[in-house]
Amino acid sequence: IPHLKGKVIFVISPEGRKAWKGGLGPVITFHGDAMQRLLDGFARVIHLEADYQFIRDKSNALRALHFGQNTSTEINNVERWAEADFEMDYDGKFQGEKVRVEVRKGFGPTGAEVVFLRHLPEEGAHNYTKVVYDYGAEDNPIRWEDFSRFYSLSCLRFAAWFAQTYNLPYEDAVFFVNDSQSALV
Repeated sequence: IPHLKGKVIFVISPEGRKAWKGGLGPVITFHGDAMQRLLDGFARVIHLEADYQFIRDKSNALRALHFGQNTSTEINNVERWAEADFEMDYDGKFQGEKVRVEVRKGFGPTGAEVVFLRHLPEEGAHNYTKVVYDYGAEDNPIRWEDFSRFYSLSCLRFAAWFAQTYNLPYEDAVFFVNDSQSALV
C-alpha cells in the first residue's frame, strides 16, 4: 500500500454499477469497492463507466436504466459534473466526427467515486452510449470497434482533464482497466 499513497486509481470498465451485461460488471464493481476499503485515506479510487441509457431484455425490447431504481448496484447522489463535460474530435463512425460527452458523478455504498460518461449525439445521430453492448442494431448501428474507441478515448480525455484540474502529476495516476472495450486505454 505505501507505493499507492497519494495516487488516484481510475477503475475503467464500460459496465459496472449502472449495468451488468456479463460477468465482468460485478467483478470490477467488487474489485473497486475492495480497493476503496483497503486504500481509504491513502489513495483515491474513481470508477469510470459508460452512462448507458438502455439495456435490451430477452424479448429484445429496450428497458430504460435509471440510477437507483433498476441499476445493478447502489449508486448514491448522482449529479451532473458540468465542468468536466467535454467535446472531442473523433473519427469514429464518420470521418471528421466531433462528439460531446456529458459527465455525471455519484458514489457507491463504500464511498467509491463513480463517474459516468454519456455521449450526447446530435438529433437523429447514432449514440455510443445508448444501449449496453448492443452492437450493429438497426436502431443504433454502432459497431464494437466504434464503441471501444469512443469509450477508451473518453476515459483518457476525462483523466487528462482531471489531472490538469486537480494538479495531478501523471505518475500519480494508476489505470486499472477491465474488459476489451477499454483495451485502448
